[in-house]
Amino acid sequence: MRTKHAVLAVLVTAFLYVAFVGIPVSHRGARGSGGAPVATTNGDVNGDGRIDITDAIYLLGYLFQHGDAPVPVACADTSPPIWPPKASQIVNVQSKTPVTLSGTSADMYEVPDGQWLVMTDLYLHTEGNTAASLEVLEETPDGKDTLRIGSMAFIPIDIGQPRKFSSSIGVVFGPKSKVKVFYADSGHISYNLSGYLTDRQ
Repeated sequence: MRTKHAVLAVLVTAFLYVAFVGIPVSHRGARGSGGAPVATTNGDVNGDGRIDITDAIYLLGYLFQHGDAPVPVACADTSPPIWPPKASQIVNVQSKTPVTLSGTSADMYEVPDGQWLVMTDLYLHTEGNTAASLEVLEETPDGKDTLRIGSMAFIPIDIGQPRKFSSSIGVVFGPKSKVKVFYADSGHISYNLSGYLTDRQ
């Protein structure tokens, strides 16, 4: 009961202080890019670098006396959202003509430096004569190949049928890496790769 009375007394005192004295404006804390004060932590609404009774008074002044708005938080994440991607971030590449492979790999896409590719869809079609498997690899800048999607195997009964990978989450390829398709047998490969680029990992 005493705690409730003490809290009520503090609030009444703060309100009366604002009503008769005015709003204390102290901006000795951090400054933003334009010189405006910014808070260094949540709760420091007046931007003086401390959390104390003056923050409560400042907030009451904003609510009841049309005082200055609380200052922005310095560590607030103002980065643009990853989704939905902008038109300039969307990747949609396809083979202009079928690529001939025989136990080798072919580059489908090279990720720009400083960005990540999130591949959401991949369409692969082979015109090989025998059963074989397709694999999608990532070749990193240091030359190492990392398998990113497992074998998309063909069996004799469905040779010539397309293989499709689709994921709402996507598969991520790192900056400056190459997305490659590997075909264990001899044949012609067509592909269509879709996804989007982001500068946030």
